[in-house]
Parts: sequence; C-alpha cells; structure tokens
Amino acid sequence: MSRSTRARGIAASLTALAVVGAAALSAAPAAASPGGAPAAASVAVQEPPLADRADFIFFPMTVFVDPVVKEAYYDYLKGFDVCLSNGYAVWEGEELDELQAAGCEFFIYRWFNGYYESELDPDNIYYGQFPHVQAIFHEINAHPEWLLNPGDPQSGSGAVYPAYFYDYMNPEFREFFVDAIVDRLDESGYNGVFFDYIGGWALPPQIIEHWNTIYPDTSYDEAAEGFLAELRAALGEDRRIFGNQAYRLPNAHDIYQHIDYDVTESYGTTFIWGAETDIYVEGAGMTHIFETFFRPWDGEAGYRSYIEWPRSVTAGQPVEFFEINYLQARYEPTGATAVVDGVEVPVFAPTKDRHAVYYGYALSSIMGIAPFASDWYSVVSGLDDVYFTDLGEPVEESYRELDDQVIRYFENGFVVVSRGTDGIVVEPDTSMIPAGATLWDSYASAPAQVEADGSVVIGPEIYEATGNAYPSGRVFLYAQGPAPACDVTLTGTHTGGLVVSEGITCLDGAAVKGGVTVEAGASLVATASTIRGGLTASGAASLTVTGTEIKGGVKITTTAGPVALTGNTITGATRISDNAGGVVLSGNTISGSLQCSGNLPAPSDGGDANRVTGAAHGQCGGW
Repeated sequence: MSRSTRARGIAASLTALAVVGAAALSAAPAAASPGGAPAAASVAVQEPPLADRADFIFFPMTVFVDPVVKEAYYDYLKGFDVCLSNGYAVWEGEELDELQAAGCEFFIYRWFNGYYESELDPDNIYYGQFPHVQAIFHEINAHPEWLLNPGDPQSGSGAVYPAYFYDYMNPEFREFFVDAIVDRLDESGYNGVFFDYIGGWALPPQIIEHWNTIYPDTSYDEAAEGFLAELRAALGEDRRIFGNQAYRLPNAHDIYQHIDYDVTESYGTTFIWGAETDIYVEGAGMTHIFETFFRPWDGEAGYRSYIEWPRSVTAGQPVEFFEINYLQARYEPTGATAVVDGVEVPVFAPTKDRHAVYYGYALSSIMGIAPFASDWYSVVSGLDDVYFTDLGEPVEESYRELDDQVIRYFENGFVVVSRGTDGIVVEPDTSMIPAGATLWDSYASAPAQVEADGSVVIGPEIYEATGNAYPSGRVFLYAQGPAPACDVTLTGTHTGGLVVSEGITCLDGAAVKGGVTVEAGASLVATASTIRGGLTASGAASLTVTGTEIKGGVKITTTAGPVALTGNTITGATRISDNAGGVVLSGNTISGSLQCSGNLPAPSDGGDANRVTGAAHGQCGGW
C-alpha cells in the first residue's frame, strides 16, 4: 500500500458511500451492469477528505531567504514524508525539530561529481554563505591527486560552469568524503544526503574520456558504486541516500543496493522548452515570459516513452522512486489595458499554473509514481492539495489507452489525461465505480458535471497569453452525500428484539439484547454496537454495520441499495444474497460459514481481508 493511502482506506470510503445509499442519493441512476453509474450532482455531496500525509515534495531554497515564501511553505511541508531541496542552506533549531517531528525527512545537498570553481571563492554572493562547505572543497583542492582535473576546471554536459571532478578511485578521497558527509549530518541533524546527478551520466565527455584513459579496467560508475557502498556502511540503515537519475546508469541495480530514493526531472512538465512571448505584466511592464512546457503522452519524446525506462529499471528494486516536474507562472488577463508605443494592449498578471500541476500529477499517478511540481521558477505557485489525494490502490494491473485519453482506476477514484490538446469526453466504466457514488472533480473542488449519459466533458485549456492549448489531467474521486438523517437513534441497552420497519434507524454504541430485523424499504446504520440475536434484512433500502459484535449470524437479502459490513465480529453463519446496490465485506471476523450468491456486483473486501473460520462459498469463495 502506498504511503498516501492512509487509514481511512477503501473500506471506510465505501462504507461512507453505503451509508448514503438509496436514502441520500436516490436521484442516482440504477446500475444496469455490474458497478454503479456516477450520480449526477443533483444532491449535496461532501468533499472527500484528504489523506493525512503526502509522499514527496521538492521545495525551493527561497524558503530560507524570503519570509513570505517561508510562511507559505512551513506548515505545508509538515504534511510530507520526503522533503527534498537543492542547495546548502538547512533548517535549524526548533524549526527543524518541529518539521521532523511532523514526519519530514531532510537531506543535505552534494553534487556527486565535483564542485564548481566559484564554490572556492569566499566572496561569492551565494557560496560565501556556507564556509563549512567551502572548507571541504578547499581541502579537496589541496589534494590534486583526489581530482580528475586539478588546476584545470572544465564545463560541459551537467556542469554548466567550470568545475573540478572527483576521482572516486582514490581511497583517501573516498574516506575523506564519507567522513565529511557523516560529520555534516551529525552537525545538521538532517536525515540523509542528496546527490545531484549521481553517477557519470552527466559528466563532460572529455572527463569521461580522461577517466577511461587512466582507468581502462574500471568504469566511473563502478567506482561510484564502490564509494556508495562505503558511504552506506558508514551511515547505517537509519540514514538515507537520495540519488538523482541513477536509473540512467548501466549498473543501476548495483547502485540501488546502497541508496534509498531516486528521481526523474521534467518528464511531465518543466520550466524550459515552453512557449514564449512578450506581454504587459501588471507591475512590471512589457515582459518576456515563458509558459510551462507540457510533455505529451505519445511520441518518441512523449511521457509514456520516457517514463518506461526508469519504471523498468526500478521495478523490483529496493528503492523508492519519485518524479520532479517544474512550473512557470500562468499569465491571466486582469481586464485592464495599457498603452505601449501608442498601442492598447491587455494587462496580464502571474497566477498559479494549476492546470500543469494536475497534468503532471495525473501522468505520474497513472504510472504509480509520487510526483511534485516544483515552483522554483514561479515561487509559491506549486502548493496544492492534490498531493494529499487518497486514490487508494489501483484496481487494474495497468492503465487504459483510449483514442483520445488515458485513464486508470483506483479504489477511491480515477485519473485521466488527454492525449492531445482538444477537449475530451470521459465515459467512466460503471463497473469500476461503487454503487451510488457521486463523482467529485478535484480540480474544480466540486461535484463533477455529469451529463445525462453519465459522461464528463473536459474542455480544451487555452492559455490566453499565447493562445496555446495544452493537454489536460484530471482527478475524480468517489464522493459521499450528506450524512443520513437518523429517524431513530438508539444508544444504551435495548432489551428484546428490534424491528426496523421504515426510515433510517441508527445504533450508536447500543446493546441490543435480541435480534435485529430490517424490513423492506428501511435502512440500518449500526456503529460500535452489540446485537445478541443475529441480524436479518430482506428488501432493505441500505445497511451499514461498522465495528459491531453480532451473535446469532447474519442474513441479508435483496437489498436495493448499498450493503457495507466493515470491522465487525460475527458469530454464526453469514448469508449475503441477491443484493443489487453493491456489497462491501471488509475486515470482519466471522466465526462460522460465509455464503455469497446472486449479488450484483460481486462482493468486495476493499483490500482488507475478512477472517472466516468456517467455509466460504459462492461469490465469497476463497476468502
């Protein structure tokens, strides 16, 4: 189960849907095939709750220099498990303690291949702020035998400025570098180290050529793997090593035995390669701007082709894999105009490119990867609740490619991306959707606009600054309606049998000393109660029984709406048959036999297996 699939899980989600059932979603169309058609938003529904935590964030270093950015990010960071950045500044003191106590893992930054010449300059406006890091580089620089190009800084490939490159074949250097990392982790209190551009894939070609000349029998990446093995031994299992694009290395599987995390960059969206133009920006005048680049699904340079490489390399490996996307601002017209060189032009203002956030999130979710769209180039525009979406586990082995869209179904909803820039019509597979569910559009933060035929239209997305259209990504969840109004609520002890003949009867911590019978058209909601005489229902509207002890067995037949039995202890035979609104049997302990037949669709355990001491037959066979 993924980290972002939290305690409420599918069982609790479907239980909530079952509570609604025919009572609150009576306007929903009846299912003509297994599963349920999504209900039109004709009744009030509750927004699905967010997960308590999200997997991964790549936050900007401006949090350490800009109070506005820090205020925006500080509490937001507390919801993430793996908190990565790119630079030498670190959280300190009570702030670090509070963030780590909330669950964040933090990483000191090191470029794996070497250091820039400018990082030796104490007067450098940025690097001069970190004398402890410069001291490390000066010590290395004083040992020319530790470098591949001493006295001759070179650039190329991943080295955008002149740099010195480490010689990982030198044992003295490896020992020094390991010790320096361990010492810095001890000083900073951070959880691990992030190696940017891990391995030799981003080295300048002339450096690789030089390496191959002096070490013809050992590749750079083999030497790198040896260093990482030594570092892992020094760090132990409690500290983390985070690599950047180690999947590119020919010995990635060896590297993965020593590191904990790996990541892609710019596979979904990015700050470069996008459309550019000159517009009048509010408060700035005429400005040359860039829009976010959206990588399409198809083609040799498309997302599907790109992501299959790291997916195949990381499959089955002891490493957790993330995606970093990047954003530019989205420029929206303010309605005002300005005059430039005698010509009236519209005025634009930068806004958050939420369309790009959702596109990248949907792409990664389809592939089962946790992403984050970094706002390094559009600060404070990447914060979004979508990363706390609880989709649950996939319910199919893979995604579905349709003519104009790609869709993947999960326990709690589905994601979809368009394969082009035109609008699409999404026709949800009703067999995948819980009976009585209403679709919630996370992007709109509202119930989805469901057409009469059950489809959802996602229109083309036009960016007004350039007039360009970009592909779309959306997230739809299965939402519950308002909590049912209990016509009768019982607490405490009820002596004798109980007959529910109409409306909704709720048992809330009640002790019923007798059997409970639910008659045709009535509903029962039982929570944390006890029933001493069994539960029988025939033709009921809906049944939801959670955390309840039932002695005397259970027999539920021909229920019109949802049936949900979750987390109960049942003593006696259990019979579930001919129910038409969907059945969830999840996390129950049944001391007796279990028989399921004629239910449409077949009962589900929601990923939380039942414990059945007797035989399980029919649709529940094998449980």
